[in-house]
Amino acid sequence: MQNLVSQLLNYVPLVALAYGLLLLLAAAFQRRLLYFPPRGYPVTPAALGLPFAAEEVTTSDGLRLAAWWVPGEKAGAPVLLYFHGNAANLSSLVELAPAFRAAGFSFAAVDYRGYGTNPGRPTEAGLRRDAMAAWEWALRHGVPPGRVVVYGQSLGAGVAAWLASQVPCGGLVLESSFPSVYAMSRLHYPFLWLPEFAILDRYPAAADAARAKCPVLVLHGELDAVSPVAFGRRVFEAAREPKRFMVVPGADHNSIEPRLPVVRAALEEFRKICGLR
Repeated sequence: MQNLVSQLLNYVPLVALAYGLLLLLAAAFQRRLLYFPPRGYPVTPAALGLPFAAEEVTTSDGLRLAAWWVPGEKAGAPVLLYFHGNAANLSSLVELAPAFRAAGFSFAAVDYRGYGTNPGRPTEAGLRRDAMAAWEWALRHGVPPGRVVVYGQSLGAGVAAWLASQVPCGGLVLESSFPSVYAMSRLHYPFLWLPEFAILDRYPAAADAARAKCPVLVLHGELDAVSPVAFGRRVFEAAREPKRFMVVPGADHNSIEPRLPVVRAALEEFRKICGLR
């Protein structure tokens, strides 16, 4: 027995070294596990016969990013400024535009750096610059700040929550959200105890939502296996009143669609809570 224990102890330094190397690799390549940028725009809102303008926004560090503006069905409609997930780009949002228009909004979206046709590489600091540039672009369309609803899906929820903590927007919608990247890493990589200080891009969505001084709507899929409902509830609990939380029956991480009757009803109710007619 003693010989067996002694032999096992001989492997402890090798196991520790291997685990340490695994942690170093995870730290070095963590952004490749976070961002999956599709390139190009194979389809635009024109494919659905929607009026839209392909525009550009310029970030504070000089990048020119692709942006799409789809006006609402009614003149003077409030604007929904949309931030997409980590594996989407503007073309992924085409079918969302008519549904958001039907819910009473103009639809505006800007692609992140490194996505679509944009230059640069995505980072948390970079996406914050992109979000602020998108906000300023929306206001240049003559929209009062209080008539802009900031909407984020998945990774975009982290971007949207930060933006709403910085600007006087009319409302914040967080779909398939998460408390932080660290919380997500502990869920999906429990065998990798990467300390929080080693996370490069943290997106503290719950903490940022708590700083947003506007109504908040949290939408979460009942069957979300990427970010469980409990994560959405943590974000909701952190946010200030007035706020609403909706679990969408039968939906997973990427299947919450504004054309679903329950989602459309929630958006229309939220628009009224925000005082947007």
